[in-house]
Amino acid sequence: MSMWLKQSTAVTVKAGPFVDSTDGVTAETGLTISQADIRLSKNGGNIAQSNNAAGATHDELGYYDVPLDTTDTNTLGTLKVLISESGALPVWQDFMVVPANVWDSLFGADKLQVHADEITAGLITATAIATNAIDADALASDAVTEIQSGLATAAALATVDGIVDAILVDTDATIPGLIAALNNISTAEVNAQVVDALATDTYAEPTGVPGATVALATKIGYLYMALRNQVTVTATKKTFFDDGGAAEWEKDLSDDGTTYTETEGNSI
Repeated sequence: MSMWLKQSTAVTVKAGPFVDSTDGVTAETGLTISQADIRLSKNGGNIAQSNNAAGATHDELGYYDVPLDTTDTNTLGTLKVLISESGALPVWQDFMVVPANVWDSLFGADKLQVHADEITAGLITATAIATNAIDADALASDAVTEIQSGLATAAALATVDGIVDAILVDTDATIPGLIAALNNISTAEVNAQVVDALATDTYAEPTGVPGATVALATKIGYLYMALRNQVTVTATKKTFFDDGGAAEWEKDLSDDGTTYTETEGNSI
């Protein structure tokens, strides 16, 4: 059975028992095992001597302590330790080198880190999550603050409520009054405003050729110009002038003895 080692971590492992090569039983307790005698194969690679300069030392019953340094254990996967010493039968031991966090999770106080690259559709459902499983205690305080950032808080809502109340106080006396005043406007008041506009408001003379779709005040202005200002008529032209005596537009005239015709106004 392979033993597990933490990657890139110095460790001392047991190798043995070393027994006499002749009878295969007697424990060899006085072997001199140097660095060159300790051979390693990392994850199936070529066999080479250990990087740790120290050799193995006898513990008891033919078992020897073999020191491995961080270079000896730097490769993930299988690690085979082989020792052949004169006078004893060969000894080998298999190890499995695993990442530090895996070793610490299995044999230490760490927790195994799991990164999910894919979650099956529909795996997380309301039924799969217990009621109240995710509560304030399950979230870090900074996570709660981050989630709440930018959202309306009780204090912020209270501020808004106060502003709305102030607006209602300011407008409650004016808006209903304005609505009541609008409802109380009589026909006579409207007529008075229209009469006032017609009797007192003044408008400048329109200029250019009268258009087909112009404001009512402009149309009235053209009629007033034709009545008030200079108009000249020849056998073929009728010309309309502004208040300053400048020709604004004209009409072409014709008479075939049966029908007298005036064209639309056109530019001078």
